[in-house]
Amino acid sequence: MGLYDNIIIDREHFSNMGEKVDKYLSLFKKETVDLQTKDLGESLGTFRVQNGQLFYERVETEWIESNTPDNVFGGYAQVISRNLEERNDSVIVYGCDFRNAEHFDLWIEFKLIFLNGKLNEISLHEYSETDNSARKKREAEIFGELKEYQAFAKTLKGKIIIKFKRILKRVLYVSSLRLRNFASKLDKLRYKL
Repeated sequence: MGLYDNIIIDREHFSNMGEKVDKYLSLFKKETVDLQTKDLGESLGTFRVQNGQLFYERVETEWIESNTPDNVFGGYAQVISRNLEERNDSVIVYGCDFRNAEHFDLWIEFKLIFLNGKLNEISLHEYSETDNSARKKREAEIFGELKEYQAFAKTLKGKIIIKFKRILKRVLYVSSLRLRNFASKLDKLRYKL
């Protein structure tokens, strides 16, 4: 399965690539294009292309303890330093992006060829544009159901039922573990006989 890395490329590298790429670029105003890839190490890292050169962004962090109510992990990672390390890879990278537009969803994938860390070529590899009306309709239904559930969970009846379901799930889980242990012991006894 693996993890995706980000590769950030100046928008200028995508000029004069055709109508499909122009349509993609029109969906956002940033000066860079952020793509996801699994071709550079699968480490949740960030790579940058600056002046045609590939760099890895090394980030050092330290853990800061925090007991504020908005901090569910008991702290947060604070960035200490960011350094760009030049890469001299000769590699073919496939970088993709997905965008939700008003009337369509867009999937795009680019093929980037690096020779000794220099961006040698970039081309459109895959492009897919689909109608998003069904997805938007389903999202609206899900959000409606969530709002109904949240309203129900605030009522006394809702609180009682939700608490009862949690207790019942826990009882069933513990019971299934005990039954599994009992069945395991019966199997061991059966093989001894």
